[in-house]
Amino acid sequence: MYLNRTLQNKIIVNGTCEQKRQDLTVSWSPNVDFLYWKLIFVFGEDSERYDLESIGITYTVDKGSEIDANTDRGLFTIPVGGYYECANHLHRELFVDDNDNIKVNIYFLNSSMEAFRLENRSEFMGLAIDCPLSIIWLKKVPTIVCTTLLLIGLAILLIYLCSRLSKRSAYETIR
Repeated sequence: MYLNRTLQNKIIVNGTCEQKRQDLTVSWSPNVDFLYWKLIFVFGEDSERYDLESIGITYTVDKGSEIDANTDRGLFTIPVGGYYECANHLHRELFVDDNDNIKVNIYFLNSSMEAFRLENRSEFMGLAIDCPLSIIWLKKVPTIVCTTLLLIGLAILLIYLCSRLSKRSAYETIR
């Protein structure tokens, strides 16, 4: 398993590599209040695609009090031979099964993920697929631009009509 960089110190990266499933586990201890954190990515594979099936996080707070939160749903799907690339930030909410009061928010900044590599290398190979949130944002841009242009055009039309009405009353001749 390979992790390029993170903002935490003393990171431990390990995982399992099976034919149809891979787990990537990233563990660290951010401070003395939290004994450890463990971030788990679960990847699945069939003949046509790779799936990032879930993201989970486990952390302990008090002596042995362990909390597990996860997504329990599929996140991304890409064709075989590609990798995920999230150009902006990616936000996920993770939930604890037996406690509705606990919710974990995780943010990934400029992240790329690839599973089921056939060889040991540090660069990504194949087709880069945008994360769904990046794609959704790109789909919203034309709508935002068109709406803004429409509002500007409407404002110009209103200004023109108001100026015509005010000029007409000022220059009328008396007969």
